This record gives sequence, structure tokens and C-alpha cells, in this order.
Amino acid sequence: MSALGAHIPCPIQSRELCWHTDEADMNIANRLKQERRRLEYNQNGFAALAGVTLRAYAEWESGNTSPTAVQLARFAQVGADVQYIVTAIPSAQVLSTDEQILLRAYQRLAHEMKPKALGVIAGLLGEADDVKIALLSAVCGLRKG
Repeated sequence: MSALGAHIPCPIQSRELCWHTDEADMNIANRLKQERRRLEYNQNGFAALAGVTLRAYAEWESGNTSPTAVQLARFAQVGADVQYIVTAIPSAQVLSTDEQILLRAYQRLAHEMKPKALGVIAGLLGEADDVKIALLSAVCGLRKG
């Protein structure tokens, strides 16, 4: 592999491709840019989310300075994987806005309604889908419990 790295499948489904380098420590600036692009924001949009000027944001992506924890938390609110930005280790807990809404709605359902909700989702999936099998297993477990 070249010193510049290569595109490889990313372990998180929401990222179709990730840019990985041979360097063990890809810097925060590059990962911040990668997350911004994955979420389809321009620099102005991410700067506005963080409450900083475009110039200040550009300094983060150039690696001259870094965002604070408060600013990173603001990015997390729109689905950025802050764990990945900081550590280069993708988080399995990153959900898009629509996924967050769906999860909150499911959590608010009465216990007896949860199998029905899972059944609807399972019905929308293809025949040999692993997720469908897991959903149907969960439905059976909820009905017993």
C-alpha cells in the first residue's frame, strides 16, 4: 500500500468508504473533515454548528488547532462520530437523525407493542436478510418476556 493509503470498506455501515492511511495516528483534522463530508456539510455549516467563524473552523481542519469538547458535542448532535474524530476508533453507536427518531419512538412504545413494530420492519426487509432474522428472533423473545 502506498504512503497515502487506500479506500477500504468501513466497519460502520453509515460510512460506505473511509480513508485510511498507513500511519497509525491519522490526525483529528483529517477525521473531522471526513465526518463533515460524510454528514454532507460544508465548512460554513459545520462552523455554524460549532458556533465559530469559518476561519476558526478551517484552522481545525488544517490541524493548527482543535475543537473543544463542547464543540465536538454539537457535532455529535447531528450524527458525527466524535469517538472516531478523537480516537480513530469508529463508534458502533452513531445514528443518523432519522435513526435516532425511530429509536426514541420504539423506546416509548408499550412492551406489548414492540413485537408489532419489529414485525413491521421485518416485513419490509428482504427474504434472506440477516437483520430480518434477528428482528424475528427479538419478536419471539419479547412475546415470551
